[in-house]
Amino acid sequence: MAAFRRICVSLCLMALFVIIPAPSGAQQDMPEFIGWEMGFVIPDGEEQIPYSLGEEDTIVEFWIKNNNIVGDIEIGLEYADDNWVGGPDSVTIPSGQNKTYSMVAFGMGDQLWTTIATSVNGVTIPFEISGQLTAWSVITIPDSLPISTDSIEGELYVPDIHRWGVVIEDLGYPISAGTEGYLEVSLINNGNAIDSIQNYEIDDNCPLLTINSDGENSLDEILHKQANPGAWLNSDLGGGVSAVISYDASSAHPTRLCEIEITVYSQGVADGSIGDSLNKDSLELNVEESAIGSQSDNDDASTGNDDGPENQAEVENDNFLFFPILSTPLGMVLAAITMRVKRNISSQKDADTEK
Repeated sequence: MAAFRRICVSLCLMALFVIIPAPSGAQQDMPEFIGWEMGFVIPDGEEQIPYSLGEEDTIVEFWIKNNNIVGDIEIGLEYADDNWVGGPDSVTIPSGQNKTYSMVAFGMGDQLWTTIATSVNGVTIPFEISGQLTAWSVITIPDSLPISTDSIEGELYVPDIHRWGVVIEDLGYPISAGTEGYLEVSLINNGNAIDSIQNYEIDDNCPLLTINSDGENSLDEILHKQANPGAWLNSDLGGGVSAVISYDASSAHPTRLCEIEITVYSQGVADGSIGDSLNKDSLELNVEESAIGSQSDNDDASTGNDDGPENQAEVENDNFLFFPILSTPLGMVLAAITMRVKRNISSQKDADTEK
């Protein structure tokens, strides 16, 4: 009987060994979760990246590295301020690898020109990219994932951009040949940063029209004077007038529409900032021929290398007008001389006959 009991106990123990799984030490060990990290892509030789807003989208590159020897990881991403930036919501990085991704700073379009530059008011827009581990291929139960997060922060700045508005004020009436006067010029800083005029050019398409800007309140006087964003240059003159240019139409000037063009060059663009390299405006000045005429100024009206007046045929015709006036008395003198010569010849013949 005792022997039967021992046999039963042995069979039960053997059954238990079959049913009970092997201890964890007999199974393959779980790999250790080492972690992951992220950062901005920075070119060699630079300590940080100045992330600039623009009219178009700006790309900000960042990297995520999976430091785990075993298992891919999945990282969920969030962006703040999401009104200005955006990017992928989730990325997967293989074990031991480093992947690069892009965040987009949304372009401001024309609004960039009206947003005061950071250099003027010091305002920047902070942003943050934050990530959290959402999956590790080694672990199939999500609740068993270790809590792992990381984040990087940066700033977006508004760059200096330069543009000038140029307006030549229209007289509103034609001018006469032989007159002179002034035209008002208005210059406004349409950029978003402090700027000045480095240089200017004045052009016109009428040889007998002289345009100058020197002396008091001239364009020369306002070169390198600074103006704030949205402000008129040299506003002391009042009414938005920045400078004046003079015109002088020769008395020989024909009736014609003369185009006057003024181009100004930004100092900020010349120094390397972005913006419009040249800014200009044009005006058509209506010059009407003088009612008296311009015979005394024929030399001024002449073009080319000829030494005579512009209409040589007209002058020659005018010279020949004297001959009809002189023809009658001149004919009478010639007739008297002829008759006298004939009389002398006749008298000589008679004297020869008598001899």
